[in-house]
Amino acid sequence: MQLELKHYAAYLSYNVECKRSNSEGNIFLLNTETINFAVKNKDLLILRPLSDLNKEIEANGEKLVPIVELLKKATESDEFKVISIEIKETFCKITFDTCGFDDDYKDFFIVFNNCDFNCDINIFNLYELYQLLLSWHFDIFDLINNGFAVDYLAQIIELNNELQKLEIRKEKLEEIIDLNDKLQKLEIEKEEFIKNRK
Repeated sequence: MQLELKHYAAYLSYNVECKRSNSEGNIFLLNTETINFAVKNKDLLILRPLSDLNKEIEANGEKLVPIVELLKKATESDEFKVISIEIKETFCKITFDTCGFDDDYKDFFIVFNNCDFNCDINIFNLYELYQLLLSWHFDIFDLINNGFAVDYLAQIIELNNELQKLEIRKEKLEEIIDLNDKLQKLEIEKEEFIKNRK
């Protein structure tokens, strides 16, 4: 697999961030002005792995569980009861009851390696399901596993670690400034003492 323009372009409308592939690793927003540069330098997209489909996320200021929202969109209804959500290495499955429409539980799958949907009901709006995944910054091309994207949560942890290091540096710098102020006061007192002795 190679990272191509089509991978970046799929996320272009959804405010996805990228991480520079250089040693500095600066973060920037993917947009029409930065996409060519990102493609040329093979900068890393910052995405969520599909294994996070069962975790609550925040999107557009709203908290949601992606697999449940995808099921609502696929069934074009919220008239169901979630029985279980199962995450495995290669897929996410939600088992649901159609609230009395029939007696059987139904399953809704997303297979990770090719981001394929499978359901016990007909899905007529696959395009919309993929657009939702893209808008929530999910890695539908398996870019993280191929080294072409960075896990969103891992990036947050890395940024928090960097922030903690900066906070420590800031505290040390404030101590140095405080010591420098005290040293300047001592110099002034020394000069006044010497002046008064004369």
